[in-house]
Amino acid sequence: MSGIYTAHTGHPFTVNQSNNNVGTNMTGLPNVIGDPSGPKTVDQWFNTAAFQAVPSGTFGNEQRNQLTGPGFQNVDLTVQRQIRFNPRLAATLRWDIFNVFNTVNFGLPNRDISSASTFGTISSLTGESDRQRGAFHDAVPVGQPLLVFGAARPRLRQAGTPAEGHRERFSETLRVSRARSR
Repeated sequence: MSGIYTAHTGHPFTVNQSNNNVGTNMTGLPNVIGDPSGPKTVDQWFNTAAFQAVPSGTFGNEQRNQLTGPGFQNVDLTVQRQIRFNPRLAATLRWDIFNVFNTVNFGLPNRDISSASTFGTISSLTGESDRQRGAFHDAVPVGQPLLVFGAARPRLRQAGTPAEGHRERFSETLRVSRARSR
């Protein structure tokens, strides 16, 4: 049995003002008029009343990366068992479980002051756990071949054979199929 615990604090972000054109391909920053710390809920991650829009072409006084988004926690687990049939033949059963405790990891809040209805709210999840699901679940459509590669193990040295670092490998093609309901 083995596992991986991953945790990190939230990513820093800056509130911006998309309708404040301060140059080519640049958006300006609003003014900070109060304490931006907030309740840190999905409906209001930071104090939206602490920011004030400025006229287009004006630089606001907000500092870069003064707010921090939600943190991230994840536990992945692997359970593995090797079954030996004889000295030369063995099978390894392995079960990989991702996000064991089904932890919800939220993305960054909407940080555009010009979007009044969603400003300060969180409407997405982080993409970190979606990458794992995509790699193992969505990558192979039903009915298509799935290549499964076995682990390499050193070949045992027999009397009269050179001691080389030769390794045996095997591969097998399986088909992904849906479970039938009875």
